[in-house]
Amino acid sequence: MLCKDSVIDSLSKLLEKKLIIHKDEERDLVFMDNEFQIQTKDGIILNKKYVMLVFGGHNRLPYTATSVLVGYPAAIIAQVQNII
Repeated sequence: MLCKDSVIDSLSKLLEKKLIIHKDEERDLVFMDNEFQIQTKDGIILNKKYVMLVFGGHNRLPYTATSVLVGYPAAIIAQVQNII
């Protein structure tokens, strides 16, 4: 029987199998350091800095930090596109 999943569903299932952490001690880490200069309507320049640190396998979840940071936004966008 042919599978009626969409291409993204099939890709998601494949990636889900590949991105699972198999060892208790196996973890990854994503660190992002972003700095922005923003100019307000009044001409004031604001400096903003955002730092993000995400560990994979946190709280015994079987997902890498990379898969969470890519997968969650992709899932949100997919859901939003289905709503619109």
